[in-house]
Amino acid sequence: MVAVLAVEMASNWRVNAVAPTWTPTGLWRELTADQVVQQATNFAQGVPMKRVATKEEVASAYLYLMQNDFVTGQVFHVDGGVDLSVK
Repeated sequence: MVAVLAVEMASNWRVNAVAPTWTPTGLWRELTADQVVQQATNFAQGVPMKRVATKEEVASAYLYLMQNDFVTGQVFHVDGGVDLSVK
């Protein structure tokens, strides 16, 4: 959808998206602190970076896409390499 919208709305608008993976934010407020730590630990084991993203790292992706006027039609993955094979 991002690519199609970017083409349709060019040259007046840019369309991009940020695709973060598991990040400890307020969205997980229904979990206890221990459950959040356990979720983060479980996720980190399967990611090449061996950790979860910080809110600041995810926010920096949004800032980059907002500040660079020559980027459009992109889905910016902030995921620690989750789709890469981990050996």
